[in-house]
Amino acid sequence: MATIEKTKLFSLLEYRYDYYSARTVYNEAAKLAGVADCEELDEQQAQVFCEALERVGSGVERVVQRILQIVGVLPEPEPEPAPEPEPVPEPEPVPEPAPEPVPEPVPEPEPEPVPEPEPAPEPEPVPEPEPVPEPEPVPEPEPAPEPEPVPEPEPVPEPVPEPEPVPEPVLPATVKVLLVVKGVAMEQGDELLVVGSLAVLGEWSASRAAVCQLEDGEWVFGLELAVGAEVEFKLIKRSADGSMDWELGENRRLTAPAEDLRIELSWQ
Repeated sequence: MATIEKTKLFSLLEYRYDYYSARTVYNEAAKLAGVADCEELDEQQAQVFCEALERVGSGVERVVQRILQIVGVLPEPEPEPAPEPEPVPEPEPVPEPAPEPVPEPVPEPEPEPVPEPEPAPEPEPVPEPEPVPEPEPVPEPEPAPEPEPVPEPEPVPEPVPEPEPVPEPVLPATVKVLLVVKGVAMEQGDELLVVGSLAVLGEWSASRAAVCQLEDGEWVFGLELAVGAEVEFKLIKRSADGSMDWELGENRRLTAPAEDLRIELSWQ
């Protein structure tokens, strides 16, 4: 009898959800199907798990179909036949180029006779330079008297002002972050939840997620965080019948600033 392992179920759910959401949806479905302690599921357990998965998850039809194919409930899809390759046309023969005619050599012209150079004129005689008279001796100057030494003034130390202490900025220990969700389609009896990495957000457990409040047509939820704290979270729509619809995409990330903050979100 064919079975499917728990790790294979995680891999199939990660095609629909991210890493954390896939494990949260698996735990909810396995708990509902009564197979939370099983490391692998047989054919009957897999069918019960798929029914529970369709109740707690959304858009999981292809995941359910693949699970039932692995355990043998549904037949494996037949591979499509590969198309036959098209015949490759043979290349046309390339005609060889005709040889170009070789031009006849052009006779070189005979060099013209070089005329003989004219004789250079004889140089004119250079007159002898006149004798330069010797300069008169210059008397040596008398030595100047040595100046008296000037005493150097004693340096006066300048007073160094002490730097004023710079007060350190006082940061608040915690800040308030208000999450405001707009434009989400909800029906009568539906609730909007926030699930995430903090204990107040259920630590990624949908059954312990925080419930948003509806104020003036907007879903709001307030958090009190330490400055610089990092939080990951996602939104969940819970219907009146208990089914849950997780928003798509990557986890939302938030780093608490140094002052209170209002963040407007939209369903993705």
